[in-house]
Amino acid sequence: MKRRAFLISAAATLAGLSVPVFSTVLGKCSLRGAFPDRELTVDTTEGPVVGSQAAGRRAEAYIGIPYAKTPVGAKRWKAPEPPAARDRVLFLGNRAPKGTSGTPLTLSIWRPEGSASNLPVVFTLEDGKYDGDADHASIDGASLSAALNAVVVVARTRPGLFGFVSLPALRHGTKLENSGNFALLDARKALLWVKKNIAKFGGSAASVTLVGTSGAGRDVMALMGSPVFSGLFTRAIVISGGGALTKPDPAARIDADSLARLAFEDRKAGTVGLAAKWIGADSPEVRHWLSTLETSRILNLTRGASIRDTSYPRLFADGAFLPASGLDRAGPPDPKASRDFPVLLLSGASEANALVSRDPYFAAALKDSSLLTNPASQSEFAFASRYGSSLMLWANTAEAADRAYRFGNHQVFAGIFRWGDDEAVVGAAAKALHGAASDVPSAFIFGPSKNFDARYGGAVRTAGGQELLSITRSYVKNFIRTGNPNGENLVTWAPWGETGNALVLDADRTKAWADTEASRVDLAATFRQMDDDQTVTPDAKAKLIWDVLSGYAWSQPLEAKFGVPNDLFAGTVPKYDTPASEDDAA
Repeated sequence: MKRRAFLISAAATLAGLSVPVFSTVLGKCSLRGAFPDRELTVDTTEGPVVGSQAAGRRAEAYIGIPYAKTPVGAKRWKAPEPPAARDRVLFLGNRAPKGTSGTPLTLSIWRPEGSASNLPVVFTLEDGKYDGDADHASIDGASLSAALNAVVVVARTRPGLFGFVSLPALRHGTKLENSGNFALLDARKALLWVKKNIAKFGGSAASVTLVGTSGAGRDVMALMGSPVFSGLFTRAIVISGGGALTKPDPAARIDADSLARLAFEDRKAGTVGLAAKWIGADSPEVRHWLSTLETSRILNLTRGASIRDTSYPRLFADGAFLPASGLDRAGPPDPKASRDFPVLLLSGASEANALVSRDPYFAAALKDSSLLTNPASQSEFAFASRYGSSLMLWANTAEAADRAYRFGNHQVFAGIFRWGDDEAVVGAAAKALHGAASDVPSAFIFGPSKNFDARYGGAVRTAGGQELLSITRSYVKNFIRTGNPNGENLVTWAPWGETGNALVLDADRTKAWADTEASRVDLAATFRQMDDDQTVTPDAKAKLIWDVLSGYAWSQPLEAKFGVPNDLFAGTVPKYDTPASEDDAA
């Protein structure tokens, strides 16, 4: 394409013609006024876009297409508006644009090389980035598109407090805007854009699989029960996405506390405490101040944020967008949203390792490297990691599967990745500090990032790691077409059903394998083990339960058992008093 454009430009110059080149506000995108590559040109509802050939990947890439206007100023916390129509060709760069005055709402598309049509669509929400640093180009969409023979879409939604904020001063819009779930409004807008345009990229709007990991996985789990998303996707893959909805008013207090330092710096109040009260008021002064704050100051508040909801709440149970009763375990939150679409639930077996290692409680020990060498630190870290992982596995697998099943999704398949838990494969430090983390399943679908590869010492590039990548993608390739992951030359993946079956996936350095296991987590047994555990002192145990393991969307049963007060979450507390098992001590 570059050579063709050069030859045309040279010919035009010799003929005495001018070739216009224009820049736009879209950062690394540009509007160049002539001679697009016809083979890579797609006519969207806003105008033509030109992509690029993904080198060596047998795919074409369209990075950073606006699906809505960048929300700025008074529209910073409003529903996304349609992007402006263009009268010139939009040439897309190799990286998605980043905003300075706002948070660009863009999506990126990869499609297999050639002119195929009616391909299945894999639509992914960016995973839990709270600081706006997510980059579409960090996902190897080209490799995934070629491997799955599918159209891959990655959508950027508003990050951090731009995406989820619950403040009275901002509840002066439509019912959906007043919910504070702006990232979900963005997701809906992106899905609507895909519905209108994806056929032009070779995809089928009637075959869209919605995917989310970690925070975005929770978003997908929540919107599965929302009538607002009805008809916009046909299947769902939820990776480490269990959890609960939060109540708007307790969340508002947390958000006001988060923003209070900025208001104090701007002399809106004499103390940080008074600044929080000022922000919590429903006033036009607060609304104006919020609309004029620099983007970077707001993003910095959640930069590197934990997924702990008592620090950064999300998914507000407002009664319009999401049910006020929460994601009740008794049945679907909204009968109008209940529909029997297939769901694939994936999680890591030891997701708390990475979460706990980054907790402030262990910050000093992690910094001076004593976390894995000091006996007391080791014991406390092992306690929190072990029981935290059990709770997360329960929330992301058993509870999430049962919930989806009760929603009416009778085609539920659960998978657990143990890769990362073997010291002989990934090394002692990686096993302890990361283990089978929440991003392990997504790495074996989308391909590992450079950061992931480094964390695990290149183990993903071994023969066993590559075979596990191939096996996982084979299951996903089947699922996005038929709603069933099973296929030729694959171990049978039994549905969750009433027996609680899950497929366990793992690999050593030379080979990979998959086996079916009954995977219900007995929380009553887990809590008895915690009570009886003498590897840490009673004082340390109490601190670990209250300060390290509480406050998360998966912490509700733990908080109920040990009397930790928390009024943030909507709905009933999941029951954990399951019958005692003869294998409690296992």
